[in-house]
Amino acid sequence: KVWMARSGYMGGWSLYDNAENYKENMLFLELHRRILLKRLILFSQRLRMDNRWLGQDPDFSYRFRYRAMVEREFLTGKTSFIPYVNVEPFWDSRYDLFNRVRVIGGTTVSWKSRFAVEGNITYQYDSKSSVTNVLAFNAILHLYFETAKVRESAGKK
Repeated sequence: KVWMARSGYMGGWSLYDNAENYKENMLFLELHRRILLKRLILFSQRLRMDNRWLGQDPDFSYRFRYRAMVEREFLTGKTSFIPYVNVEPFWDSRYDLFNRVRVIGGTTVSWKSRFAVEGNITYQYDSKSSVTNVLAFNAILHLYFETAKVRESAGKK
């Protein structure tokens, strides 16, 4: 699908943190646009707005995040490899500037219709954080579920 909209709620807090206690409640809204380019390269864009309530006595703030991503699928038998790279700057109302940028590169490997594994390297720069540079290695297991109705609409049995 070319366009997709998504929204939701996320909550978070810190446990036994030596630093300041952290608590966040967030409502978000996303708009996605996907474009298939030459050589089967998929270019995706996401515009996201986070409405945030931070702290024990919540202060309201908001962020705008724009993510651009390029990916391409390679098939070998029943195995799918999808290398990707994306970049995402964050604009934060608390600072009235772009204070964070995140760059991620990795690959997703699917070998069954319900399972995939993903590995990536994430670099994040944040000018307003006590830790300005973060480098992370991530491993993710994806599990896919579908209902009988979805299978029927896709022509699967």
